[in-house]
Amino acid sequence: MKIQRIRQASKGLRSRASTPARGQSLVVRWLACLVVLGLGASPAVGQDGDTSLFSTSFPPNVLLFVDNSGSMRTIMYHPAFDIEVYEAGGVSCDIITSAHSGDPTLIDENNEELRASVGSNADNSEARVGEDEDDGFVSTSGTGHARNGYINRTFCGQTRRLYVDGSVAEDGDDTWWTEPYLEWYFNLDPSDTVTWGPANQTAAEILAEIEDSANGRTYIDGSTFGKFQRARISAARDIASDVIYQTNTDCPAYGGDCGVYYDRVRFGLAQFQQNARGGFVRVGIDAYAENKSRLESSIDDIDAGGWTPLGETLFKLYTYFMHRLDASQRPVGKDGITRFPHYHYRDTNGSWSHTWNVLGGVPEDPVQEACQQNFIIMI
Repeated sequence: MKIQRIRQASKGLRSRASTPARGQSLVVRWLACLVVLGLGASPAVGQDGDTSLFSTSFPPNVLLFVDNSGSMRTIMYHPAFDIEVYEAGGVSCDIITSAHSGDPTLIDENNEELRASVGSNADNSEARVGEDEDDGFVSTSGTGHARNGYINRTFCGQTRRLYVDGSVAEDGDDTWWTEPYLEWYFNLDPSDTVTWGPANQTAAEILAEIEDSANGRTYIDGSTFGKFQRARISAARDIASDVIYQTNTDCPAYGGDCGVYYDRVRFGLAQFQQNARGGFVRVGIDAYAENKSRLESSIDDIDAGGWTPLGETLFKLYTYFMHRLDASQRPVGKDGITRFPHYHYRDTNGSWSHTWNVLGGVPEDPVQEACQQNFIIMI
């Protein structure tokens, strides 16, 4: 998963009264590992020697920006896959060829069909796998989501399972297997001693990990899942939930929600919405005691689809941290004259609102003090 952290400038933000936060820091190393790897973090938080991300006496504001673009339907890659090796010709299996275009049906070596979508290059071409029984779908409902499963296909002399993420299927979508990863996956020969990736794993070791349906574990309730059998959007949801919960509780890992919370970090949630001029704040930043339920339900409801208007969205999210009514307290643009616009987008669907406050469905700006730190973390 990619992570992008943008520290928002405090210029143009004003001072307000606030209640000091409890003295516990969030940890850069812990959060970065959690988001980048898409795995459950260590239960220990705030260990000696860790670098503090937030150092002011007021609870920092953190807007978790979840990438919910269409590409998040893509299956999670095994870390042994290296796109540079693929592009350098290190993979000999050719499944989607130059003869394919548009939305072709691929035929495997057993005359079984596999739907695909072919773009201008390998980076935007993929096989699309759903739960259609005509495709030979096999349910694995005991591995997490009730609609998890896979189909078997044979290419390049190898038979593999192509996994379907049940949460993506529930949203009415297919799980994507990009052309480079698909062809690398079928290129793996379990009888071969060639090693792959930073851990120098053999094909047999890699395949065993991909087929393991319980090698991942959520921090909150300890439920297991196959790390390489689910889509990126499912990983992103779990990461967002685990980060928020683990930061604002001292509850032990894997034991379920213990019901004891602290307002150490004020979280909010943002997402893409191509019909909303880029994206929007879905849950306004607030104390954990105030927006815990909304954060949980909104994270669960995020599904993948659409484009990735990153620049437009980051601009809008930047203005979210600015004053709504007093333009003089918003910074000026490049020309040195024009003030940044106020944020005026509803938290339901990102649509424009004439009313610039909660009465119009627009979340209030979250800044309480000029010294308060404000962050956007993209998952």
